[in-house]
Amino acid sequence: MRKCIVQDCSKSQTNKENMPGVTFHRKRYLTDLQLQEVKREVGQILYQQEEFQNLPEVRAEEEIQPQQRRISRTPSSSRSEGRISDVHLPRSQHEERRERFLQLVTHYEFVNPLNRPRIPKLRNVNKARDIISSANSILQQYLNGTNDLQKAHLGVYCASALILELNGQQVYTPNPNRKNKDSDTPMWKKRLEKNIDEYRADADVVSEFLAGNNSRRVMAKTQAIARKAQIDLNNADHRQQLLNLKDLLRQKAKAKGARLRRYNKLTKRKQQNAAFENNQKQFLTSLEKQGEEQPAEIDPQYRYLGVCQDGRINHTQLKKEFQEKYKSRVTKLLNTLLSGGNLIKAINSWAVPVLTYSFGIVKWSVTDLDELDRLTRRLLTKFRHLHTNSSVIRLYLPRRRGGRGLLNIKNQCLNQEASLRRKLLKNRDPLITAVAREDAGYTPLSLGCELIPVDRYMPTSINYHRKSNTVTWGVCQDGRINHTQLKKEFQEKYKSRVTKLLNTLLSGGNLIKAINSWAVPVLTYSFGIVKWSVTDLDELDRLTRRLLTKFRHLHTNSSVIRLYLPRRRGGRGLLNIKNQCLNQEASLRRKLLKNRDPLITAVAREDAGYTPLSLGCELIPVDKAVVLQTCHIVRKVLGQDEFPPLA
Repeated sequence: MRKCIVQDCSKSQTNKENMPGVTFHRKRYLTDLQLQEVKREVGQILYQQEEFQNLPEVRAEEEIQPQQRRISRTPSSSRSEGRISDVHLPRSQHEERRERFLQLVTHYEFVNPLNRPRIPKLRNVNKARDIISSANSILQQYLNGTNDLQKAHLGVYCASALILELNGQQVYTPNPNRKNKDSDTPMWKKRLEKNIDEYRADADVVSEFLAGNNSRRVMAKTQAIARKAQIDLNNADHRQQLLNLKDLLRQKAKAKGARLRRYNKLTKRKQQNAAFENNQKQFLTSLEKQGEEQPAEIDPQYRYLGVCQDGRINHTQLKKEFQEKYKSRVTKLLNTLLSGGNLIKAINSWAVPVLTYSFGIVKWSVTDLDELDRLTRRLLTKFRHLHTNSSVIRLYLPRRRGGRGLLNIKNQCLNQEASLRRKLLKNRDPLITAVAREDAGYTPLSLGCELIPVDRYMPTSINYHRKSNTVTWGVCQDGRINHTQLKKEFQEKYKSRVTKLLNTLLSGGNLIKAINSWAVPVLTYSFGIVKWSVTDLDELDRLTRRLLTKFRHLHTNSSVIRLYLPRRRGGRGLLNIKNQCLNQEASLRRKLLKNRDPLITAVAREDAGYTPLSLGCELIPVDKAVVLQTCHIVRKVLGQDEFPPLA
């Protein structure tokens, strides 16, 4: 530890007078903290004395040269700050630099500091001292008396830009078009593109060599490629090896090109979905501008929403124009890579309004509206957004109820016309009342008619699919069912679907799930309507097992019972068609017999075997026999402990 020896009070009397405010300690050691505090106090006193001594000299210099500005510096400040003395420039040159500085301030004043060009490193610092000194004087004048941090930051930036400009440099502005500097492109994609170019270039060089091009450049490149592939050009079969190498390079380039195409398609799909979710209007507007549309023909007659209001409406022509416009917009949307939900939203918000503007003005028949709905479904099926066998009802159900949420054009038209009719009939304006009284079918609203045809304005959420000959799940409900023909059609359809699934490369579990969820429902839709005998159902089960054996998914000696057991019990989980039919018919029978509706009760009383349910019969003997037989076989195979004893 360092010691501080304090001399006698008599010897230090002089120092006390020169250094007031310093505390002296007698015959006592000081800590490092106290020693630093003493040094700091002494340094402040010495600095004040030095400034007091230099003050008369500065005043004398100012009196001798009042017009010349000088910078007075103390030794301590010069060592700490290292300022550079100002260089005297001609007044005109100084004013030019000052004007340029003010121009830079005006240019970058409202620019975000993060978006300003970067300041590079200064070159030739020793030669640029005069420029730095001049810029410092300009900056000092600009910031004189200001306390604004933003203004100070702007002044320092503009002074730095001025120094760079006078030194022959310029600020750094990144160029987005520079090669291999695209931050959005992943590195693996760049490597793929580079590899594809290399493979194609090498294949072309080898092809030129095999074609007989023996130029120096081709020979050098061929030797390098052969050396890399470990091919000796002195061998007798080197041409065959080079030919194989060329084919290999072509195949590699094609494989990597396919990978790039998949990536580009995925990126485009993500970008379009993000753009649609971010701003639907902007996305749809840009989509509309892609096609070349003819300019609208100028019509001197007054138009409202594109429909002439002069009383002479050509309904046929207008309907044709609206249909073409609607089809064009739906096709444009289907050509994009939007997801399923975004595609339905776009059709509802951009394509359907083309038609809704005309509802209540143009006479749309029910046939026309049904044709528009069919057109929409055909386009969705054509572009693989709707399966041919998918449910039409689910397509128009709201998404919150498990559907896809597509607007039904027929419902939209009928609801809008009914709403307009109610609104106009409630209006008590004399003019509207007089017009409505005379409207005897002249407009689609038919305001003068007392009653509106029921089939047009009744709620269509239930009966929008009704026709003169009602069809439910492909079965006519008019009482004249050809059971033999229908059973044959269902069998062929079921066999076709099972065969298609077996031609795939699905695993065993996924194959069984696919058969249960896609092939078996073809038959279950008819259970309770078509009369399936036990022999027919057994034949369908045998057909399934034959197909599984034919495509090597079921061994000829494997257990049939295990095929139909659930997977949690060690089986394969295939649905038994016979059990499905009998259980569904029994369930429907119990449900209808419990219903107390007078009409259903009367029909059930007269059903003496006319339907597969046989509602008029008291017992169904097949049900219990099948259950007893199945339980007996399973209990015999798995053991008595697997099932409780039958009563």
